[in-house]
Amino acid sequence: MKNLWTLSANAVMGSLLAVTNPANAFNVTSFSPTDFSDDSAGILGFTIEDFEDTNLIPGLSVEWSGPQIGPFTTLPSVINNADFWFTPNNAWDGENLVGNFEKVFSSVLADTTTFNFATNPTSVGIGISNYQYADAVLLINGNIFSGLSAFNPILGLGKNIYLRIDSENGEAIDSISIDGQGGDFLGFDRLAVGSTRNTQSAPAPLPILGGVAAFRISRRLRHRINSVKQLRVTNLPRPRISGSNSSQHIPYR
Repeated sequence: MKNLWTLSANAVMGSLLAVTNPANAFNVTSFSPTDFSDDSAGILGFTIEDFEDTNLIPGLSVEWSGPQIGPFTTLPSVINNADFWFTPNNAWDGENLVGNFEKVFSSVLADTTTFNFATNPTSVGIGISNYQYADAVLLINGNIFSGLSAFNPILGLGKNIYLRIDSENGEAIDSISIDGQGGDFLGFDRLAVGSTRNTQSAPAPLPILGGVAAFRISRRLRHRINSVKQLRVTNLPRPRISGSNSSQHIPYR
């Protein structure tokens, strides 16, 4: 199902963590499910794929690897909150979502779930559910960006974290992938596709009121996807933290 929401001013609550490198960077902002709304996440005006049915928004395809299934522009199936004991409260909207396996073709958890974009967006958002282990990795355009644990998700069953990915210099986001590193089931929902050039930026966050984290890292610090199996979150660069509790700037070494 396709939803296009009306653009309005955005309000973001929470303390800010910034990981920065000025060259060829993507920005990733994370939002706790307890604070999440389209408004707070800055995705008002974006085209929303809610995965309530198998019809995908134009330009979107989904595929799985390890085992390879797809890509599909119309999904074979979606997962309902009631399908499995571990899926209640996994959907970020409605009752359905997609996961890291395609239940029509395989009951095996895929290593990587990839969302491909043919519309050249510069901003993409996605909700992640059922994240219980510390090894899953986010890839942007086939390159490793960070381990998911860097975004301080709420671990466990249900909704964990919402990520908004923005390109800094107008570079198109061709794909985003989540590599579960052979862990447990992961759910994905409320995929938002837009352009940072045509939407209003969220204002600076207010202190104390929630969990919002912004991350920025150079492409030069990201490895190629063929090394993802060797990546462990504990091997990622460790930031140096300075600043106040409400706003902290964290440069990568």
